Amino acid sequence: MPALDLSAINQSLYSYVSVLEEARKLRVQLKELTPYLVSCQKRQDTIVGRSTRWPKFLYENEHIYSINELVRIHRGTLVKTLGKAVKEGIRHVLQCSCPCCATLSHLSCCSGRCPICQM
Repeated sequence: MPALDLSAINQSLYSYVSVLEEARKLRVQLKELTPYLVSCQKRQDTIVGRSTRWPKFLYENEHIYSINELVRIHRGTLVKTLGKAVKEGIRHVLQCSCPCCATLSHLSCCSGRCPICQM
């Protein structure tokens, strides 16, 4: 599937198109959450673990978009989906009882706000 690197095309697009910036921020959060979700023994309970339809670049590089994702941004559906995935991922990391998630303790590694869930 062909993909475009928006940061290589024009880094300032994010400042001019607010929905792109919103999607980028959500994708950064999803990228930070992904190691927790994929290492979890209960990952089938997470949106990343369940979804085989998600292109890997959605949670690996916040600047890469396929034409399909750009259309979904225009329609307003991608930001909603990403927001749901981030919210679900944060809930999972905070509430999961598997040994992998329990030992990650991401909230204790930071003073102030957590970079992953912004709590």
